[in-house]
Amino acid sequence: MKYIFLIVLATVLVFGGCADDSVNDNGGDTDSDTDTDTDTDTDTDTDTDTDTDTDTDTDTDTDTDTDTDTDTDTDTDTDTDTGATVVFSGVVYGYDGSPIQGVQVCVYDVSSLPCSSTTVTGVFSLDVPADTLTALELTATSYVNTLYWHRTGTADESHDLDFFTETEVDTFAAAGGDTYDPTKAALIAHFVDGSSSSLAGVTFTLTPSSGHGPVYINNSTGMPDVSLTQSTAAGRGYWANVDPGTGDVAATYSASQCVPSGDAAAGSRTIDLVADTFSVLTFICN
Repeated sequence: MKYIFLIVLATVLVFGGCADDSVNDNGGDTDSDTDTDTDTDTDTDTDTDTDTDTDTDTDTDTDTDTDTDTDTDTDTDTDTDTGATVVFSGVVYGYDGSPIQGVQVCVYDVSSLPCSSTTVTGVFSLDVPADTLTALELTATSYVNTLYWHRTGTADESHDLDFFTETEVDTFAAAGGDTYDPTKAALIAHFVDGSSSSLAGVTFTLTPSSGHGPVYINNSTGMPDVSLTQSTAAGRGYWANVDPGTGDVAATYSASQCVPSGDAAAGSRTIDLVADTFSVLTFICN
């Protein structure tokens, strides 16, 4: 093997020398050096930058403001249209029978009609709706508010009215076995004959019934007397501590119904029963 390698090496050296000194018969020396350098540099740089930024900002602001303002003003007053009026006059007396000065007299729930103030002799006069069930409202310092219920006609009228102090009302209630409760209403019914004289022998009812009553007024003391079962010559009945609202009042005499003042026929009368207020009405009985 060693010898073979040497032989090959020598051969290479011999032929290698001839290739460098070639002789041409044309007398020219041709040196042909062909250097072929083929540099193939293939740089494949593939930079793939894939930046996928997906910003999804979903801002959903839903402001739902629902303002529902429902203002319902319901004024139930009888002063929408008073129509024709008549003059209602009279004198306001205290429990002791003396006239009272400075009492304000107004038409209940009718602010469009002017009020009247009693004079030094207790006299008042004011316009009221004609041919209408109405009430005169009496107010004064240290007195208990009072409503006088009456159906007016088409002509002027005159009636005298009673008015009680807070102290008198406390005494009145105690005589009837009660304590006056200003959160409740009270009722007084006056019974008269055809000539407007107080009448004995009358009974009365309140529907719906509440509080304490009926209690009739003793003619001798002028105070409620729980032992009585019908009116005396004082011609009055009392109902204490009634639930505020509306009430239907009826009076009976000799098995017949009485006529509410101003009405054309016998029957009951429906009135407002107001807290801390006396409601007074009159029945004509024959």
